[in-house]
Amino acid sequence: MLFRSYQFRGLVSDVAGNLAFSLPVTVVVDATPPAAPTLALNGLSGTLSAAQLSQSNGAILVSAESGSSVAVTISSSGAGSVPLNRTLTGSGGAQAIVLSNTDVANLKDGTVTVTARATDAAGNQGDPSTLSFGFVAQPVRSEEHTSELQSPCNLVCRLLLEKK
Repeated sequence: MLFRSYQFRGLVSDVAGNLAFSLPVTVVVDATPPAAPTLALNGLSGTLSAAQLSQSNGAILVSAESGSSVAVTISSSGAGSVPLNRTLTGSGGAQAIVLSNTDVANLKDGTVTVTARATDAAGNQGDPSTLSFGFVAQPVRSEEHTSELQSPCNLVCRLLLEKK
């Protein structure tokens, strides 16, 4: 850690011109920024759906220095997307960011980028970290094919084939 130590003394004089110094006061200045936060998906991978991104235990995990203030921005490359901003206090362990259905509705299909930056109590700002993943609000069925099969006992079976 990079700390700088400074000592200060006060000087006083009376009307007769006598000088007196105070005892030294030591001030330590913290000049070390916190480490970049760690970002991860909470047991998820690949392209996420709206249901996954709004899961009740949080889809995004943030770990940052204990006591630091962590600014988190979640944005999407999709047209019309509205960035989401969250601030949390670092605990030294993983913390989940829980998004509401309304939050997720503001993100549009595309690449979601999560950026987090920690600032310690002394005001030192650390480097940002980022996490990116694909997002599709609703899987789209591009083609549907329905087939009917008639069995010997006149039961009709329908098959729906979905292209992924």
